[in-house]
Amino acid sequence: MLKTLYDVYLSHHWRDQAQAQDLAARLRGQNLRVCLDHRHSTPGQSWPQGLEQALSCCGALAVCVGRGEMGPWQQQEMNSALDRQSRETGFPVIPVLLPGAEPPLDLFGQNTWVDFRAGLSQDQPLHLLVASLRGEPLDAVLRERQYETLASLCPYKGLQFFREEDAAFFFGRDSTIDELHRSVQNRQVIALVGPSGSGKSSLVRAGLLPKLRREAGKPWEIATMVPGSRPFHALAAALLPLLETELGEIDRIAKTAALAKKLAEGNIALGDVVGRILEKQALTRRILLLVDQWEELYTCRLEDAKSAKESTDFASLLLQATETGLLRVVLALRADFMGHALVYRPLVDNLKGGLVNLGAMNDGELFQAITQPAAQLQVDFEPGLAERIIADADGQPGHLPLVGFVLRRLWVGKWGPMLRHRDYEAAGWLEGAIAQHADYALIEIERGKPGRGATVRDIFRQLVRQGEGTGDTRRRMFIDDLGGGEETRAVVGKLAAARLVVTGREPVSGKDTVEVAHEALIRHWPTLRSWLEQERADLLLRREAERAALISDYSVFNIK
Repeated sequence: MLKTLYDVYLSHHWRDQAQAQDLAARLRGQNLRVCLDHRHSTPGQSWPQGLEQALSCCGALAVCVGRGEMGPWQQQEMNSALDRQSRETGFPVIPVLLPGAEPPLDLFGQNTWVDFRAGLSQDQPLHLLVASLRGEPLDAVLRERQYETLASLCPYKGLQFFREEDAAFFFGRDSTIDELHRSVQNRQVIALVGPSGSGKSSLVRAGLLPKLRREAGKPWEIATMVPGSRPFHALAAALLPLLETELGEIDRIAKTAALAKKLAEGNIALGDVVGRILEKQALTRRILLLVDQWEELYTCRLEDAKSAKESTDFASLLLQATETGLLRVVLALRADFMGHALVYRPLVDNLKGGLVNLGAMNDGELFQAITQPAAQLQVDFEPGLAERIIADADGQPGHLPLVGFVLRRLWVGKWGPMLRHRDYEAAGWLEGAIAQHADYALIEIERGKPGRGATVRDIFRQLVRQGEGTGDTRRRMFIDDLGGGEETRAVVGKLAAARLVVTGREPVSGKDTVEVAHEALIRHWPTLRSWLEQERADLLLRREAERAALISDYSVFNIK
């Protein structure tokens, strides 16, 4: 083993680079040796070799977790560090929660958690991190802070999907994961199709991807994306980190836009990009691209003829690239948009034998999904409570978000190591939990500022794309495009804190985004449904008025 040259390696996503640099500076101010990025250390060295060497030179690894999912490089760093920890029990792997972080559940078993979610300028979490890196015993205050952080972590995701870093707490889908895994071995293009709320995103991210990473032999390179309104930009943003590992934010934005333009115009073949990525990763011979929420290709095209052509061009680009045999594409598609997918014949031909249908969990699978995450943390259900939730979910279309939501509410409000019937009833049962929580959040947002209720309504009406022949869907938007300035931003922040919306940052422009947390909120919050029905009625009246005006003009023209 090489001599320890650094006290800690700071693993981070590129979007969190500025915060990681600030944290590194604070640690260096405490006379600690920090390795922030090893990729420039040995030119020509393969990624796995460079990572192994870097970890061998570090006394610990701190996983800096920011907003959103961990990146592909970061996943590799964390997995390699956990592998070393399994061989060297004294090697610390320390989760560091940055502002806006959603804690990675796979790291639940680590002894030390450092919580900077309230800001990087805090002294207590810094002292906790420094003491842990130096192997110093924690005083009573730091021990209490550690306990508070661990107590705040929840093994249920509510309306959000399980990410790859949450895989240890994802249960109930073993047979479908195996089926999807077999399809990936044998097919170039695979589609996972299921209704909204069936858990497609969780299954591919927390089920399939970890299983692929555990495969012996040649490793997979994995990229994930959601098409949005600019699928070529989303694809470029997913692939660029695998091509360029050391880019500042401005350079990343410029190069992402340039790559997207070249892909869209056909000046660069996606197969060539895939080949170059594999050349740079000597031990990797295959890439899997996960395109989650494939239906966004169709929701955008329904509004814009230009987007319709772009959607077809995008699908064609992916299909051509899979012909090289180096790229596999897994797409996750909402079942009510399957008809749109079937219109494009090349996609239909490529999906023959590669279609995996995702139905509702049976009672046994749902029992695992409900009870096992709590069991991992030695928390039980009152006798009959899990069965009661399963019975309430019977026959509910897309019931998994409802189950996840009510379980999260039970967990956050629990006292002691038991989830109880009376708390389930107080939460509004399965069907009413989302509505109760959302209405209470609306009251709190309006408290002291009555006009904010109208702001909430305007925000949600813009964030929902009303379906024609399909169900309503979420629309991801830039916060600045919602209108209302700082007041709207403040309301979005409160909605995000209540977990009714999800905020993020668009990788190409760097602008802040917002979307509804899950389409289950659209279906099961009566207040929101009433807003949308009123908007439908207003739209119908406008169309009728326009039609009447056209008829009137036509009549006048004929009279003349």
